[in-house]
Amino acid sequence: MLQAFIITLREGVEAALIVGITLAYLAKIGRNDLRKSVYAALAAAFAGSIAVAVVLSRLNWNQDIFEGWVMLVAAVFVVTMIVFMMRTGRKLKGESKAKSVCSPGAMPAVATPGSASSSSSSSWSCARASKPF
Repeated sequence: MLQAFIITLREGVEAALIVGITLAYLAKIGRNDLRKSVYAALAAAFAGSIAVAVVLSRLNWNQDIFEGWVMLVAAVFVVTMIVFMMRTGRKLKGESKAKSVCSPGAMPAVATPGSASSSSSSSWSCARASKPF
């Protein structure tokens, strides 16, 4: 019973953080009109969770088999998230490096071997692009 309480408490805190971050971001960008949508989604998620819990409690499934399938689905979600983050992370790292080194509207040129200066390990130069990224 204590384990279920701790897990539920942890998940509730995570959900509260996500909702809080979302509301803070909406306030920061001046879109307070979307707060109602966030609260509606929160209520729908809460009602959906209760409905699924009631349905699952009334079904007579073998709990071990059910838990095994849920664990496999969760593992697939985790693996796909890791692959997505690896692919996206490389792209975002390159974009953030280019933005931090170059001025707005400029694109990074490829650093050539041997062009490194004495103050840093690589040298970046920027060239004006015909289209901004």
